[in-house]
Amino acid sequence: MKRIIFVGLLFLMLNISLIMSIELKINSPNNFTKVYNSTSLKFNLTTSNPNNTYDFSYTYDDNPFAVVKMCNRAKECVKSVRVNPGINKINFRVSDSSGILNKTSVNIEIDTSKPKINSFSPLPNSFVKNDSFKINYTELNMVSITLYYGRMDKIRSLIKNNTNCFSGNSLMCSFNDVNLTEFNGEKINFWYVISNRASSISTQKRIIDVDLTVPNVTSLLHILQPGNRTKFIFDINEKNFKEITYKDIADCEVNVTSGYLCSRLKDGMCIAINKFCMGKHNLTITISDKAGNTAINYVNFTII
Repeated sequence: MKRIIFVGLLFLMLNISLIMSIELKINSPNNFTKVYNSTSLKFNLTTSNPNNTYDFSYTYDDNPFAVVKMCNRAKECVKSVRVNPGINKINFRVSDSSGILNKTSVNIEIDTSKPKINSFSPLPNSFVKNDSFKINYTELNMVSITLYYGRMDKIRSLIKNNTNCFSGNSLMCSFNDVNLTEFNGEKINFWYVISNRASSISTQKRIIDVDLTVPNVTSLLHILQPGNRTKFIFDINEKNFKEITYKDIADCEVNVTSGYLCSRLKDGMCIAINKFCMGKHNLTITISDKAGNTAINYVNFTII
C-alpha cells in the first residue's frame, strides 16, 4: 500500500514539475516597445515543449474573466488578436486537460491616427531663399518632421523633432535654418515627411527655383521736378525682379507714408515720378525680388 502511495506521489510530482517547466513563448510580434498602427496584430505562440499539443487563449486585462480561445491542441498557434487604440495589456495562457500550465502578459500600444498635413510652402515653381520653408500640420504624438530638398543626385535633409515642432492641432513648423547656397540659381525638388510613433506621411514633391542673390542697384538718381514732384531713375541688375517700394518720414506728414515706385523693369531700368508734400523727406527704398531678397537704399530731399 505504501509503495502504491509513493509511486502515485512520485507521478504527481513529475506532472507538476512538467507543468511548471512549460514555457509560453511569443515569437511575434517581438518588439513591445514599438507603437503599432493596426488594431489587428498577428501573434505566433509556441511552448518550450514542441512535441506536445496545447490549448492557447488570452484575456484582456480590463476584462480578465472573458477568455478568448486562439488554438486547440496545437504545437504552434498563429492567430490575429484585436487591440484598441492606446495601451492594451493582454494575458496569454497555455493549457491542457489538467488546466493552465503557464501565462505571460504583454503591453501593446496602438496609434491608428496618421499625421495630417494641412498646408505647406513654398508653392510650386516659386522663387525661394533659405527661410521659405513652412508646414502646417495636425499630430497629437509628434516624433519628427523631415524636410528633404535638392536634386536627385544631391538630396539634403533637415530634421525637426518634437522639441522644435510640437504635438497639437493646426500647428506651424518653420525651417529657417535651411542652407541652399549650393543650389543658388537652380531648380530643386523638396518635400516633407511627418512621423509619429507608429507611422509616417509624406507630402507631394514640388519643384522650386532657388534665388539667394540680392538685387544689384548699379545706380539711383532722384531729380526734383516742378509741382512738388520727384523723379527716380534706377538701374538694377535682377532677373527675378518684383517691385520697388518706399517708406517716407517727412516733417510735412503726421504719419509715415509708403508707396510703390515700380513693379517692372524695362531694360533693367525703372523710372518713376511721385508727388510729395512740401518739406523734408527721408525715404527708405526697398528693391525686392520674387524670392524675397531685398536691397535697401536711402534718399533724402527737400520740397520747397
